[in-house]
Amino acid sequence: ATAAALEATFGGGCGVLGDAATRERLTSALSNVVNDRNVGPGVKSRAFAAGAMLALRGDPADLAAARELIAHGRALVNGFPEPKELAAAEARVDIADDIATIEGIDDVDARRKAHEASPKEFASVRAYALALYAKGDIAGACEVALRSVKPAFGSSREDGKNLVVKLVGACAPGDPLAEATRRKLASSFFL
Repeated sequence: ATAAALEATFGGGCGVLGDAATRERLTSALSNVVNDRNVGPGVKSRAFAAGAMLALRGDPADLAAARELIAHGRALVNGFPEPKELAAAEARVDIADDIATIEGIDDVDARRKAHEASPKEFASVRAYALALYAKGDIAGACEVALRSVKPAFGSSREDGKNLVVKLVGACAPGDPLAEATRRKLASSFFL
């Protein structure tokens, strides 16, 4: 149940996940895992990560619930290796916080035009990348964010690197996009 819920919640982008009945079915399955005495803390913490993703992908998103579920998952594995899904869920919460700070984030075309008008301004790159992410274009967000680690960005390159790392961190564990973006970051940043 946990593996299927992780696939459903981390896969398919970052928007609202299915309908209310689908989210309720996944929530019920994850609750059963968390309450099963025969399930170990690693699996339970992964279930909490999937629950956090459900909170993020609800309609509306519930960032406070997502943070609480991540904290519960971390408490279960205290002192043991943390499942990658918890870090990915936390990165997505951080990105959701960032998205909430940008006025007009829903207008991707306006963000693109602002970026084209000021292509070497980190704020415009960041806003455009996050607008793409908010619309579910995670690959596009990574490509745009990678522009900000080029030498022309000077002192903002570190901010660009942090943005790319955050976007990659929000990818599901094992996502080929994450690995490809990491390689591009390594080659771009060390030019």
